[in-house]
Amino acid sequence: VKYTIEIYGSFNPGDPFIWCKKYLDEPEKYDCFHHKSYYFKNPFVGKHFVKKMDMLKKTDPDRYKRDGLGEFTQKDGLVIHQKNFVDWTPEDDEFYGSYDYDFNGLDFNNGGSHPQAFVSGTYYADTNILVMEYVKTLIGGDFGEFIKTVDKKYKRIQNGYADSACPDKIRKANKNGFLFAGANKQKVKVDSYIEFINSCKKVIIKPAATEFKRECGKWEYIKGTNTPKKIDDDINDATRYGLNPILLEIIEGEIETSNSLYE
Repeated sequence: VKYTIEIYGSFNPGDPFIWCKKYLDEPEKYDCFHHKSYYFKNPFVGKHFVKKMDMLKKTDPDRYKRDGLGEFTQKDGLVIHQKNFVDWTPEDDEFYGSYDYDFNGLDFNNGGSHPQAFVSGTYYADTNILVMEYVKTLIGGDFGEFIKTVDKKYKRIQNGYADSACPDKIRKANKNGFLFAGANKQKVKVDSYIEFINSCKKVIIKPAATEFKRECGKWEYIKGTNTPKKIDDDINDATRYGLNPILLEIIEGEIETSNSLYE
């Protein structure tokens, strides 16, 4: 017996890096069909809604493109521009470079509403490619229980760095088989990390790390400033800690990266 499963859904496009965009761009490849409709061609849409959209067109053109015309748009003021982000596919050639640095990073919520975040990835200095392998987050809950839920295969990685403000939690992570040290937060500032991510030739996102991309699509500067908001930045903080030695070497001029703002 042959079964056919059909899934129907509707949505307004968000940023151009949303997970389902590839299915819309290449429907034949993924055995999909998509239909695009417009409010101004729908006879059942009321005059009040049309008037509201006409006003939106004047007051917020970017939102009008997204909500009125169904176009993929990107927020202004994002900290990480994501223009170098690439979704990993099984067809990818996994030889990204010859000099690789595997890392784990860990950020703590310190009792607040921010999630605890664990990341793992690899940076290839000779090609300036960053591969985000794995992300695990949890809002609230006990850190000791959280660290036990992290995939055990990442315990093999030697380069683990965490928020140095929480030495007790670092010790607890290490008791669970990880190898973490405190990151140098004084030398490696947020601005250096942002510049590094935005200047990578590629940031390859593997399926287990898609939360990194989602957070980057929300992390914004405070309006009218060059100061990032202290919200939607927890996975990036964990990544900054994990990359601490590499960022230190770049800051101190010991690593030259291609296609980089540091050259």
